[in-house]
Amino acid sequence: MTFATLFDIPQEDRRLLTRWADVVTSPVGPGHVVRSLDEKIAIFREFNDYFTHLWNSRENAPPSADLISMLAHGETTRGMDPREFSGTIMLLTVAGTDTTRSSIGGSLRGLNLFPEEYRKFRGDPSLIPAMVDETIRWQSPVAHTRRTARVDTEIRGRKISKGDKVILWHLSANHDEEVYANPGHFQIGRESRQYPSASVTGSTGAWGVVCPRCNSACSG
Repeated sequence: MTFATLFDIPQEDRRLLTRWADVVTSPVGPGHVVRSLDEKIAIFREFNDYFTHLWNSRENAPPSADLISMLAHGETTRGMDPREFSGTIMLLTVAGTDTTRSSIGGSLRGLNLFPEEYRKFRGDPSLIPAMVDETIRWQSPVAHTRRTARVDTEIRGRKISKGDKVILWHLSANHDEEVYANPGHFQIGRESRQYPSASVTGSTGAWGVVCPRCNSACSG
């Protein structure tokens, strides 16, 4: 797991990242990962306690190359508010695990549904980067994101006022017929590879695309 390595988490604890990511994104109730709000809150506290311990241990140790140590010793981050640190790590954990699993599964489904693309890909390993990008476009591991408009603007005649909440549906954008010919087709090596999923603003959005790209490429 990319983020487990970046955080330098002990091997025996790495499975916890996947569990925590599932808890963050799961509804509460019977049949879900967590059955009650109290259970979800308890797991959030477990997550927070674990990374607070990591922060403290790295803060009291010489600087190293892992992300937690960089945050603990960085000139602009070493005094980070505990709540900001916990929220940042939680967002990075979800961005790095959920999107990666979704992308890898999406690539397998795409190659299975379009055997001609599988044959093309299998015969030319240099297509791995193009296959990963097409997976991100076709499968869209990030379904949607919401942002707050910072200024008044207008898009295609629709006025958006400062402070409005705006939702970008990546799945729709990635299958826009005005941009992609036959968008429902899984086609490795499309001419246009600047996909909206790779254009999410903000650090967590960027990581949410970088991680599935790296992991999917390694799996390929």
